[in-house]
Amino acid sequence: MHQVSRVVGHQEGGGDDNRKTGWGQSRQNDRTLLVGGFGVRVVKMTEFFWCGARRWLGCVPLLIALTSITACRGPAAAGPSRWRLALTPASFANTISLQQHVQVEQAGRNVDFEAVLDITPDTVTLVGLAFNQRVFTLTYDGVKLRESRSKMLPREVQAGDVLSDMQLALWPTEVVRSALPGGWSLRDSSGTRVLLESDTIRTTISYSADPRWTGTITLENKQYNYRLVIRSAVSN
Repeated sequence: MHQVSRVVGHQEGGGDDNRKTGWGQSRQNDRTLLVGGFGVRVVKMTEFFWCGARRWLGCVPLLIALTSITACRGPAAAGPSRWRLALTPASFANTISLQQHVQVEQAGRNVDFEAVLDITPDTVTLVGLAFNQRVFTLTYDGVKLRESRSKMLPREVQAGDVLSDMQLALWPTEVVRSALPGGWSLRDSSGTRVLLESDTIRTTISYSADPRWTGTITLENKQYNYRLVIRSAVSN
């Protein structure tokens, strides 16, 4: 977007105050040149960068929402209760490809974005999109979590937090239970999953369909005060 100022700066070539025609005529020539000679190019370049700016500005609410969620899990919130799941792709025991619509609710803000989720026995891949712009890509092979992220995505947004919530909601109950730290437990019924620390409910998850990833998943994190509503459709 910095190139907008450079494109506009091309006008300087037609605005020499020392011309014999005088300052006023020079300015008039500038305007004529902009409209005629390369004016169309300037307009197109400006529109191009403005469209890009609008797309990125459209991403800002998403970035704010993701930051507010993950900032709660930052160093200030660190403690004995802070942990993340990092389960192997193979332990999911299935292969799926989903198109998702995700709604984030936190501190009175509601933000929507699109995602594409692929799980195979070898890899978990999650791509986050806003206004047709890729905001982040997470890839996990069971050993290393790799991420490609927009420069606009704040550093507080941690790939490990996104992966942990996804696995808590989707992975088989016994697999999740086996990875919980001491003092934590998981209750699971036909349409509900509840994560507890001792007797305190930390997260509730509800499902609208079976298999669970085919419908709407509502995850409410009571510890960090946010809510995710994930609507999924199986990709062909």
